[in-house]
Amino acid sequence: MQCGSPSPISSTAPEMMNEHFDKWLSNVSYTYQKLMPLQQVETIVALVKMSCPEQRFVLEREISQFLHQDILVSLPRELQELICDYVDVQSLLTACCVSKKWNVIVSSLGNVWKNKGNSLGIGRVDNGEIDWKKECLNALRVIDGMRNGLAFQHREFPATGLTLDHVTGLHYSDGLLVGSAEDQVGIWRTTDYELVAIFSAPYRVSCLRLNLSTLILGHTNGCATAWCVKTDRIHSSPANDWCRADMTKEFRGHTGVVMSVSACTKLDLLVSGSTDFTAKLWSIKSGALIKTLLGQTHWIIQVSLFSQYDKTGAHERGSNRLITKTRDSIHLYTWSKHSSSVDDVNFASMETSKKIISLHPVGNFVTSGCHIVGKSLVFVRQTLAQGRDGQADIVFHDTERLECNKKIGVKLKIRKLLAVGKVFALVLQPWIQQQHFNLTVINISNGEIVGGCYVPHSSSATPDLAQITIGNVSWCDGLTFLRPNEIVVGLGLPFGVIHIVTWQDLRLRVE
Repeated sequence: MQCGSPSPISSTAPEMMNEHFDKWLSNVSYTYQKLMPLQQVETIVALVKMSCPEQRFVLEREISQFLHQDILVSLPRELQELICDYVDVQSLLTACCVSKKWNVIVSSLGNVWKNKGNSLGIGRVDNGEIDWKKECLNALRVIDGMRNGLAFQHREFPATGLTLDHVTGLHYSDGLLVGSAEDQVGIWRTTDYELVAIFSAPYRVSCLRLNLSTLILGHTNGCATAWCVKTDRIHSSPANDWCRADMTKEFRGHTGVVMSVSACTKLDLLVSGSTDFTAKLWSIKSGALIKTLLGQTHWIIQVSLFSQYDKTGAHERGSNRLITKTRDSIHLYTWSKHSSSVDDVNFASMETSKKIISLHPVGNFVTSGCHIVGKSLVFVRQTLAQGRDGQADIVFHDTERLECNKKIGVKLKIRKLLAVGKVFALVLQPWIQQQHFNLTVINISNGEIVGGCYVPHSSSATPDLAQITIGNVSWCDGLTFLRPNEIVVGLGLPFGVIHIVTWQDLRLRVE
């Protein structure tokens, strides 16, 4: 054999060894598959223990992707949505911080975030391109602010020009705040709370209501008066008669104090309720008495007119309804949606359409506030309960069948149901010393207390609390309707002071 020529044995040895190894590995794999699962694990552990450090390093690099597999990343999208839908919102936001991959996956689950948004009370959203994750984050911030009171801003200002006594009447409408004390009436602009008008009424004021440019005053002598309020919306300065109020009509007929008024200028209709156990319907333009509603067994503490022209969406559009409420019962009147003015209404048929709900009051405690939401008449029925917290039910009655279709029990003693929407209700509790808050937001889907704040109380001007007014309540239909700096509630206090609660902007701004 010549020097340098390759040996035939040495060239074929690696191939033979590979062939033998492949057969051996196939036999071992076959035998391994026949073992019990526990035996398979013991075999692997024994082999790893026999490996040298270099081999273990290679093993860790090769099999780590199988041992440490990210289950969320590996799952199909359908299962990702199904699993994440079971997780609460806060945990989902935490999951986004685990890794970039998790953030991309979780953030992209639009349907999941939409479901979470609905559970938080975000409400209806018209824009189809909405970032539901961002809206959920904003909703959490607002709800957390409701719990600790940071969602609310408070301010007080003197009711300059009014008698230095209790502010007995207060109402907010379209950027104007109207307040009364004795026979004095003041109007403030809510952009800066400047006094823009002050005038004297002919009689002491017991309640008031501003509807567009028509101001209705109820008086303690049984009269009601209508005033035309004109504002110069072009100029911002309150000087030079920025706002004027002139009396246009006087309505006489009640023999007791007028406790509540409600009006609709498009229907040319004014409704007044009195301590003489009657409610009266008047024409605003002519001042004529149209009809007197009888059959009440106590003072009428609330009258509320819901017209087909109502743009709030709080009640069923296309119908005209009237609520009269006493401490004992609620009367609901309905008339044709085709009636566009008082001349078209067959008021004689109102009595036949009347539906009555008994309230069964607890002792002398009167719970005021009654609203129409969609097809439901919503009110509070107080129940007997041990302890100072009380027990009340927020009751939803179908306006057609007059059957209870929902009842929400809350462990609260409610003084007044201030507002109610499709998602939230706003209630006022009686003043209790050392109470955390008495202005309370409730989720009407489950009766849970979302949060609230403390507001000072004053003596009741009327059983319906005429010295308390609410602002824009569209937020009760969902948090997307919440607008920072809008009035939540306003209260007239002793010594001519007005207390205002507005929304604080807690939303996260993402440029």
